[in-house]
Amino acid sequence: QVRFALSRTYKAPRAVDLTPRRFVAIDNTPTTPDLQGNPDLRPELAWGVDMAYQHALPGKTGAVNVNASARRIRDVILDQLTLDNGAWVSSKANQGSASVFSIEVDSRLSLRAAWPNAPDMEIRASVSRNWSSVDQVPGPDNRLDSQIPLSANLGVDWRVAGVPLTVGGSLAYRGSMHAQTSLTQTTASNTLRTLDLYALWKFSAAAQLRFAISNALGPHDISTDSYIDANGGFRQITVAPAEPTFRLGIELKL
Repeated sequence: QVRFALSRTYKAPRAVDLTPRRFVAIDNTPTTPDLQGNPDLRPELAWGVDMAYQHALPGKTGAVNVNASARRIRDVILDQLTLDNGAWVSSKANQGSASVFSIEVDSRLSLRAAWPNAPDMEIRASVSRNWSSVDQVPGPDNRLDSQIPLSANLGVDWRVAGVPLTVGGSLAYRGSMHAQTSLTQTTASNTLRTLDLYALWKFSAAAQLRFAISNALGPHDISTDSYIDANGGFRQITVAPAEPTFRLGIELKL
């Protein structure tokens, strides 16, 4: 199947971004400013084009999907930093237009359906690539700071032969990001890999035992915010460690 869509979308500002109350930072700097809403915010309006190609593999063994999209946003909402009576203040503001593009490929494959003697295993994979540019922000890297340029996922489910056991896991990859958010500000994040594992033992149709490990690799999410002008600069590095989480539970269907 091939699909094509043309859309006109409306994105309203969040209530917290409209409220003019100021939230004062304990340590006021360009990278840790006070936060204040902007009641004059206008909604984002966008024209969009989406195309999708869906292909089923022979013998119901799986499928491959390709999706592409393009957006042209008017009145894009971004952070705006100002110096007000000696205090740095960040608020949302409409800052012209922006363009957003993305392409995603995802697939799934059943090994047993493709090869009868193969393990009873299903494999899922996807990869996404994103681009964006804000007209009023100088380049390079004048992308939207909430957009990750590259991400990918790989998942496996294996039903073990001869026993009522299913094991599997998923590996998620988030590529690094560097964005120029204004003439004086940049933000960046590191590459992140997340691994989740599980094992499921079915006693019956109504009872099963599940063991799961989340964040098995213990990744550290590191973000860097910088401000540089003619008088100097500030840099703030935030490290958010994640430890593995173990869960053991019994699931019953009544």
